[in-house]
Amino acid sequence: MVTDLREKIRAYMRQEKLSREEMASRLGIPERALQKYLYYGQPHPFKTSQADALVFAYFKRSEMVERQRHKTFLELRTSRLVMERCEEARQQHELVVLYGPSGISKTFALHEYLRQRTDAGDSKILLITANAVTTPRALILMLSRLLALPTRGQAYMLVEQVIDKLNKDPHLILVDEANHLNVAALEVMRHVHDMTECGMVLVGTQRLYDLFTNGGRKSRDLEQLWSRVGIHDLLPGLAPSEVHQIAKASMAQLNDTAITEIQRTTRGSTRRLTKLLPRLKRLKELNPNTPTEKLVPVAAGQIIA
Repeated sequence: MVTDLREKIRAYMRQEKLSREEMASRLGIPERALQKYLYYGQPHPFKTSQADALVFAYFKRSEMVERQRHKTFLELRTSRLVMERCEEARQQHELVVLYGPSGISKTFALHEYLRQRTDAGDSKILLITANAVTTPRALILMLSRLLALPTRGQAYMLVEQVIDKLNKDPHLILVDEANHLNVAALEVMRHVHDMTECGMVLVGTQRLYDLFTNGGRKSRDLEQLWSRVGIHDLLPGLAPSEVHQIAKASMAQLNDTAITEIQRTTRGSTRRLTKLLPRLKRLKELNPNTPTEKLVPVAAGQIIA
């Protein structure tokens, strides 16, 4: 892994035409330490493992930003609201909960916010994505890697070193797919927020909100976390005018009846819309004499459950 990282950073410096001084500045280490890391394997006064962690964290972030840079960003009302709430959390150190249906560009908006902040020179954004098997330890390991901290040791020690780091160097923490986190993992995030007062944004589906408010055992267990939430929003999905704008950009010949049918079928979901339109366009090419509005449910039946 060490050799791979060194080769990767050399290739990256050649590609971006970066001097050792510029690369060292991006990593936050002295130029002499980077030189020793690249060519001698011992970046005094840092341990090699610490330098490896810094390089890993840098590439993890930069690769995510570069992927986003190559995507087309549409400023929709959902993405605008997500980005506004992230900025409020960053500036006011708030704990924010955002929730809404799948497929309305929540994740895309988080990635775009990270890209924009990175382009503005802000490297203090931590974006992690939970999944169905994200345990409290897995969650804190994600944060540790992004903060270039050691990942070995007992869970409580890892949590404390994350807290120490964030107290010295505050970051905004964004957690996508937070509806997958169990009570213990959410409580870990509450503890990190309490001890550091870093801004934090938890983003997920309606299930995330239900965890806090349905009155069941989990919501009672999460009362402390919910009491700390400064802002929570139900994300709205696509507005009819946005569906109209995107649909017309894809298929200029669409009439109002067809667009109304598309709105009804996609139900405000950006993901459904972007899957539907290419299929609808293909069906129209194969059936030029069939009214487009009659092809919408056919296309929807092929791609939308």
